[in-house]
Amino acid sequence: MWPESPDSTSKRILEDRELELLTKSDFFSDLVSKGATAFRNYDKNYSPADSVQRIMDSLREVVDEEKSLRKTAAGIAAAEHLHQTCREHEKQLRILDAELERTSSTSEQEYSLQLRELKAEADREIEETNRGRQALVKTMIDLHETETKALKQRISSLQSQHDTEVQNKELILQDVQESCAALRKEIARLANSPKQQIVARQTKSHKKALLKAQKDAEKIRRDRQKVQGYTKEIIGGVMNGIAASAVAGVMGGLMCTVM
Repeated sequence: MWPESPDSTSKRILEDRELELLTKSDFFSDLVSKGATAFRNYDKNYSPADSVQRIMDSLREVVDEEKSLRKTAAGIAAAEHLHQTCREHEKQLRILDAELERTSSTSEQEYSLQLRELKAEADREIEETNRGRQALVKTMIDLHETETKALKQRISSLQSQHDTEVQNKELILQDVQESCAALRKEIARLANSPKQQIVARQTKSHKKALLKAQKDAEKIRRDRQKVQGYTKEIIGGVMNGIAASAVAGVMGGLMCTVM
């Protein structure tokens, strides 16, 4: 947990530890290199398990409740923390400005200099907080757009494969139907002929093939409707990376069944 207002010594120790966690392979450097982002938990009343639960709650809000990242409880809380920090710095800055104005007409030059240094530090902290707030919004927007774009591309690829398989099944069904029709005509032509029994046996085999082809074609039509349904959800922009895995898994299952 990260204290709200650590002293300079504690802050240095915490930052060194944070750097170690983010840069060493024994900890989280692999995750960071793949795009993971660390955050500081300022609530001393929460355990690591509570932090994990917060992440799971965020995923539920994005996937099940179809919220964008910045509208989740975690996003709102992060933005509120930055806003609160900024307000505190601005309050401190107003106090320093008032004190500087009071001392500017006196001979307390050393005290005035110290106040100016404190004011400069407060200005830097406000600027840093504003940058953090802007970065938070940009990160959330970029992450949502990136995940949505990647998911659309993945779904498009799977749908293309699925459409190709649908066409193949339809062609097989058409070929079997034409073959059965030709055999029926041949049976009619060979009425009362010794060859009729041979052709009739062939027709029986073709009927089985036709029945199977019809079932396959019907199943793949239903699967295509499912794929189209998932694609509509993607176009609506309501999925994220976790949902991508779930949807792609379902679609992959459909592809395996079909192929």
